[in-house]
Amino acid sequence: MEITLISVTEKEGGVRPIPMNYRSVTGRVEIPDEPTVGFESTLERDLALLLDFDMTVKRVISQPLRIEFRVGLGRKRAYTPDLLATFHPSISGETPSPILYEAKYADELRERASDLEPGFCAARMLCEQRGWSFRVVDERHIRTTYLQNVQKLRHFRTYPDDGRSAQMLTDTLRELGTSTPSELLAATFMERTNRAQAVGAMWRLVCEQVIGVNLMSAITMKSEIWLTEPSIYGE
Repeated sequence: MEITLISVTEKEGGVRPIPMNYRSVTGRVEIPDEPTVGFESTLERDLALLLDFDMTVKRVISQPLRIEFRVGLGRKRAYTPDLLATFHPSISGETPSPILYEAKYADELRERASDLEPGFCAARMLCEQRGWSFRVVDERHIRTTYLQNVQKLRHFRTYPDDGRSAQMLTDTLRELGTSTPSELLAATFMERTNRAQAVGAMWRLVCEQVIGVNLMSAITMKSEIWLTEPSIYGE
């Protein structure tokens, strides 16, 4: 397939607004201290949730660019990928390359393969020129146990805490080495009322990756947890 890139249109907030659509679910994902991220399907929404929860991700932009291209000598076509993720520098100082995403259900990818592939090919060409990556993901990549955990945890990121509960929890977990949420709360607070009040602070520490847990398995009050280093609350 001979693809010729013609032009690329980009805007900081996306190349087009996402309109209300009565045939599919549309809306916006709320992101703390950042612009909201629009979506045109529940699958796009779930992908945006995953990217937003990833602390290595700096920004998520919906409808980030519009690629105009031509297949062979045919008419001009256009393709707009779903999301663009940019990243924070790593500990080593290197910044991972941006990733351009397309989210589609597996059935649609299979049934419309011939229609979709030219746009995907154009996106791959553009990403190769820029040193980016292009990924097509379906529900098998997105709707996992990890997503279920993210949906449970993400609202704890803004849980109000004066730092005292967080400090006490991290100090206790440092002494225990490994524990479970239930055991950590019991070891840190004698009073049941104080334990209940500290649950939100504990899950916020998990969201901030101060407390580690296996997010690939369903998290419960009996999941194994540990203190990651360095701790932003520790010594």
